Amino acid sequence: MASQKKVRQGRLRVNVTDETFEEEVLNSQAPVLVSFWASWCPACKMMQAVVERLHEQYKDKVKVLKHNIDLNPKYSEQYGVYNVPTWILFENGEVVNRRFGAMTRKQLIKLMGVDET
Repeated sequence: MASQKKVRQGRLRVNVTDETFEEEVLNSQAPVLVSFWASWCPACKMMQAVVERLHEQYKDKVKVLKHNIDLNPKYSEQYGVYNVPTWILFENGEVVNRRFGAMTRKQLIKLMGVDET
């Protein structure tokens, strides 16, 4: 399957699927913040623009990706995602932090452990 880093309409894609999760998240050299979300979730829809901005803004420090739990249930089940949105920070393939619910941009930046720029 093609890499999720492909340019689409001038922007990096931020979606990760069950097929690309291992490569993009678990084998990543950089920390990865994954937003587990669903299309029927109002809070998830509200957070989409924030996730995409963080993806662009912090791409040199942390990968910020979205994982649709309905279309890709394998890893949401594996990591016990029962509420959406759920935010899981991975480092070296391991879970180092997790939260659930809508969060502010500042809260997400704090969760990622990076300085606000």
